[in-house]
Amino acid sequence: NKSYEFDLFEDRRDKVNPDLDFHFTDDSSKTDILNGKVFCVLADHLAVKQLLNLWSNYSQNEKMDFPRGLTGLKHIFKQLKDLRLWNEKDRYEETGVRAYWEEQLSSNSENIKCEIELFYPKNEEVRKKKKNDVEQIIKSLNGEVLSECIIPEIKYNGMLVSLPRISVSNIVNNTNVELIKCDGIMYIKPQSMAVININDNEYDDFPTINEEKAQCEEEPIIALFDGMPQENHELLKDLLVVDDPDNFSEICAAKGRNHGTSMASLILCNDLNEKTTPRRKIYVRPVLIAKYNDIVNTYHEVCPDNCLFVDLIHRCITRLFEENAGKVSPNIKIINFSIGISDYMFYFTISPLAKLLDWLSYKYKILFIISAGNHMLPIDLKISFDEFKKLSIDEKTKMILKFEHNNTRNLRLLSPAESINGVTVGALFSDSCVNISPSSYQTEVAAPYIPSPISSLGGGINNSVKPDIFVAGGRKFFRDSISDKLDWCRSDKEPGIKAASPYSAVDEKHYHYIWGTSASTAIVTNYAGRFYDIIKQIFIKDSIGDFDKYAAVLVKAMLVHGAKWDEKFCDILNSTIGISGRGANEIYKWIGYGVPNFSRVIECTNKRVTFIGYGELKRDEAHSFHFPIPIDLHAAKIKRNTTITLSYLTSISTGNQKYRDAQVWFSIDEEGKKMIGKRDNVDDKVGNRGTLQHETYISDSIILWDENHSDFEIKVNCTDFACKFEDPIPYAIFITLEFAVADDVDIYNKITNRLNNKTDIEEKIIV
Repeated sequence: NKSYEFDLFEDRRDKVNPDLDFHFTDDSSKTDILNGKVFCVLADHLAVKQLLNLWSNYSQNEKMDFPRGLTGLKHIFKQLKDLRLWNEKDRYEETGVRAYWEEQLSSNSENIKCEIELFYPKNEEVRKKKKNDVEQIIKSLNGEVLSECIIPEIKYNGMLVSLPRISVSNIVNNTNVELIKCDGIMYIKPQSMAVININDNEYDDFPTINEEKAQCEEEPIIALFDGMPQENHELLKDLLVVDDPDNFSEICAAKGRNHGTSMASLILCNDLNEKTTPRRKIYVRPVLIAKYNDIVNTYHEVCPDNCLFVDLIHRCITRLFEENAGKVSPNIKIINFSIGISDYMFYFTISPLAKLLDWLSYKYKILFIISAGNHMLPIDLKISFDEFKKLSIDEKTKMILKFEHNNTRNLRLLSPAESINGVTVGALFSDSCVNISPSSYQTEVAAPYIPSPISSLGGGINNSVKPDIFVAGGRKFFRDSISDKLDWCRSDKEPGIKAASPYSAVDEKHYHYIWGTSASTAIVTNYAGRFYDIIKQIFIKDSIGDFDKYAAVLVKAMLVHGAKWDEKFCDILNSTIGISGRGANEIYKWIGYGVPNFSRVIECTNKRVTFIGYGELKRDEAHSFHFPIPIDLHAAKIKRNTTITLSYLTSISTGNQKYRDAQVWFSIDEEGKKMIGKRDNVDDKVGNRGTLQHETYISDSIILWDENHSDFEIKVNCTDFACKFEDPIPYAIFITLEFAVADDVDIYNKITNRLNNKTDIEEKIIV
């Protein structure tokens, strides 16, 4: 019956309390929390009414007879606790806006802001009517629409609204519910806010590096969207192309330019304890402003409060590439986004900001490198500071992991980290500081090989791998405090990631030690810039291909290609929370694809060779790559490792639960499966859920191989997923083969001599 066709657009696993009628049947205690919400869109109003009537009748009599052709609904109804229309509980009570409004009311604010996200009907007339209805309600409340943003490509219609104090008070006290009952509104949310606190700094002097800047290229390929940096900082001078059309520089004091200065420093020079020479300038677009808080006597950096953040980021990106917006830096290929929206954790619903980045990533063929987000609140381990301090480092680590395991709901990714086209970076609890001991009122927290306790955990949409990789993000100590919880030491002294810090003419201090996913992300962006230059030189040297067309997917694959799970972390996680075996379907939620060894990706050896393939695929197309294995595998056991990483960029369907229009994956022929052996990380089902498929294999088996057929095939396949897409999908694939052979056996040259570069298809392969 066509009346009952629907699109699933969200599967939200909120916690649902069990009762006598709704519980796990194999749980006699009936106490386990259940998962539970499914949101559907039905285009036919009559169908909606009929479905609700059926549910009402079924709720009163489970033995009722269903109309002919609808008996299947009975099986669905048996699994449901309730069936209802979208209402104020969804658009208001569960978005955090009530708590936000109550906080604002306690601060005596005269006008209180919020964001309203409207549904986006396909019919334009319906859409306009719904929008007008919302505007009339806001007007009746003596409120004002400060800003509005409509982006049809991601079905987004948002409003920044200011409401008078009395109106907000009435809504909170349920005396005026017209706004929250308006059926044109999907969500009423706090204004998007990324709050980055600036702590008291403890610095040392920093040497000048003027002579190291001479070789920097003028044209940026990396953009930084962040706070306003200190342009004249000794480390950054003449290396930044700052584009500030909003004049944020006029309202940001020098000491408030903390986060942008640190991120620019890390992108250009890496962790200053492992400093690299800057290679080229970076483009900087300020999107955060520094505000002084006279209560705590310090600055914090926040999203501007006079616009929708989604709108601001949209304008920033189109300004890079579109003629009518300025086209100020069209060669940008990588954008660092070390910002997390603290009020928008990912619960299986893609945020508007993540949708925006995914759409623009595919449209302009650019790579966003995004921080997973930080959760920096004190930790309640039900133990005192003195008791925790006496524990061994392994005991402390296990306590931290247990806390995270039991608190995963509150440690989710922060928007836009769930972006499917971007690379999302988590923080490892490590840095390059050595011989740093805590003071008498501090204590170490955990072993340096685990994810940082403040780093967001995964996964992404449809349980895809997110964050993708984890990189050193710095450590901090717990400090003794009057609180029952264990609080973090907020000092900018080491340990941590060493980065530039703003200074004034009076206070000429140059750097500090930071920690968290922002630092990890900027470090990854530093490597992304290096990889871009390396791959570009290969293209120039061999006079091959359109590098700009594939730069984003090539860098994306290269960043993840060296990633591997840390065995010590896997062992302690398994022993702490009871993951059995390798736990491939659980470990990735903690550590993604692992910790990348970037140096292994840059160069081959006589025992290790890396193939680089690239191309673009239309729906139901495939490209085949054949790899020669010029080594005898039937005479003796030879240990070998194989790593395969596939990346691509896809268009998106924002109204479909599947979300990504295309699915691209690699498959290995039977001969190849014999050669590569068993999988050593996430299984293939998990790896196929996103736009990065990264798999590692190990083997030492003997293979009876015909010397005339000593090769294997990897096929890159493409099909539609959310919809039948039209434009081709760009991809890149990295394959590394490594053999444990004698030093005088040159695997690299044997393979390069045999590799046949001629193919009947347009994809290319580099070795």
